[in-house]
Amino acid sequence: MDGVTPHEKVMGYTPDISEYLDYTWYQWIWYYEPKSDHRQEIGRWLGPAHSCGQGLAYHILTEKGNVITRSTVSNIVDETDEVRRLKSEFTRSMESFIGNNSKSTEDSSDNCNQENPYGFRFDIDNDAVDDDDIEFVSYIGGVAPSDPPYAELSDEHIGLQVNLPHKGEMVHGKVVEREKNPDGSLKGKSNPNPVLDSRGY
Repeated sequence: MDGVTPHEKVMGYTPDISEYLDYTWYQWIWYYEPKSDHRQEIGRWLGPAHSCGQGLAYHILTEKGNVITRSTVSNIVDETDEVRRLKSEFTRSMESFIGNNSKSTEDSSDNCNQENPYGFRFDIDNDAVDDDDIEFVSYIGGVAPSDPPYAELSDEHIGLQVNLPHKGEMVHGKVVEREKNPDGSLKGKSNPNPVLDSRGY
């Protein structure tokens, strides 16, 4: 492995884990809120926001059950009575918006279907289509609609080292991104069959 991690060996760059070092999942934190009197509010840390901002940005759960993105986040250092009150109020407010499933099983255990315990959370589609009735569409020119923008994040070719002919000799290169349409959408569509894969890089 030449002294590097498997990720670096495959992807061609050194992974940066600094965004995971300062906070842990669901940790209490202060986040910057310009509309607040104190310019900060209490919240819960939900992890790094990779698609937002130019530096370190994080997803934060608010007392209203919303997830926002902030780059200015800090640890709660002093566990004062005021901080404990804010935590308690946050929890009550947040659960009033999105509930608390950790307490729901005790109250609803008699009505729980053990084979499908979460089935009641989903609407039954009476108009569900049988697999035999699915119509397979033939796209014009054999090219399907483009992949959604987030498909680039998990693209298996991004980061690969390649050798390409250039002016009579082979040069080294690296796949850095997907080819995009003028509107910013990804050009082409992935397909398990290489012949039908229309992606460009």
